[in-house]
Amino acid sequence: MTEHTGEHEHEPKDEDQDVSAGTSPSTTGSDAADDAMPTWGVGAVSARVGIATPTLRTWERRYSIGPSRRTGGGHRRYDEEDVSRVLLMGRLVTRGVPPQAASRVALSLDAAGLRAALAAPDRTDGAPVLVAPDVRPSVAVDTILAAATELDASTLSQVYARTIAEWGVVAAWTEVISPALALIGDAWFDGALGVDSEHLATERLAAQLHAVIGTRRPPSRGAPRVVLASADGDLHALPLLAVEAALAVEGTPCSSLGGRLPAGGLADLVRRLRPGVVFLWASMSRPPRDGVWRAFDDVTWPLTVLVGGPGWPTEVAERSHEHLTVERVDTLDDLLRGVREVGAG
Repeated sequence: MTEHTGEHEHEPKDEDQDVSAGTSPSTTGSDAADDAMPTWGVGAVSARVGIATPTLRTWERRYSIGPSRRTGGGHRRYDEEDVSRVLLMGRLVTRGVPPQAASRVALSLDAAGLRAALAAPDRTDGAPVLVAPDVRPSVAVDTILAAATELDASTLSQVYARTIAEWGVVAAWTEVISPALALIGDAWFDGALGVDSEHLATERLAAQLHAVIGTRRPPSRGAPRVVLASADGDLHALPLLAVEAALAVEGTPCSSLGGRLPAGGLADLVRRLRPGVVFLWASMSRPPRDGVWRAFDDVTWPLTVLVGGPGWPTEVAERSHEHLTVERVDTLDDLLRGVREVGAG
C-alpha cells in the first residue's frame, strides 16, 4: 500500500537509515527508561506497513503522523502506538478520506482507540469510511468540508450516513452537519469554494435525510399534529428535512410543506388540519409587517407556533394571543422538546 505524493525528495541519510532501521526493533538511548518498549526507524516502519519512506516523511512533516521517540543520540524512532497511527492513516487515505482529515482522525485517538479502529474490518465495498463513535465531531466537520471542496460525492454521502447512524439525527445535526454547512457557506461567501461545492454538500445531505425519513416515518393515523414549513419567500428547506428526520426517529408524524410556502397556503392548511404545533423556519430577515402571521388570525384552538432560524425578529413572541402561543427555538433539541411538551399537554 503506497501513497504517491508526487514528491521525489532526496534527503541525506540520517538516523532513520542506519542499521537499526531495518526489520528489527531497537530499545536504545532515551528509550532505556522503557526497556520493554521496542522502537523502529522509518525504514523498518516502511517495510512493516507497506508505505514508502518518502510518504512517511511527508506525513510526519505535513500532518504530524510520525515518530514520537528519540534515542540518546537524537535519532527519531516509532513506537507501537506511532505505527498504529500510521496504519490507520494509511487505511483512511486508501478509502478516500483526504489526508488532512485522516490525520486528524488518527491523532484524535489514544492507544485503545487506535486498536479498536484497526480491529474493525477493512472493508472495500464502499462502506462508510470515517466515523467511529469516539472520533471527535471536528474531524467529521473537516472531512465534510474537504469532500465538498474536492466535489467528492461518495465521501459526503458516507460521512453523513455514518454520522447520523452513530450519533443520531439531533447530535449529528448539532455537532457536525450544521457547523460543516456554516463553514462551507462561509467559504463560498469568501470565494474559496464554488457554488457547485455548496450545492453538492446540501444535495447529498438531503438525500441522506430523505433516506432516514423514508425508513423511520411512522404510519399515518389521521391528520398530523405537527406541521413544518419555511416562511413564504424563504428558499431554505434543509432545516425542515432535519426536523422531519428527527421527528421520524422519535415516531412523531408530521406534515412537511417545504420552502417558499405562500402565507395563504399555510392559512388554508392550518384551518384544515387544526395542528397542535407549527414550526416555521426563516433564514432571511422577515419584514416588520409580516403577512405570514395572518395564517393564524382565525385560530380558535390551542396552537403553538415554534419559529427557528436567523430571520425572525426578537419580539416574535408578541404575536401570541388567546389561543396562539409563539416561541423561538434556537436548537433542534429545543424544537423537539417543544413538540413533546405540546403532545404531553
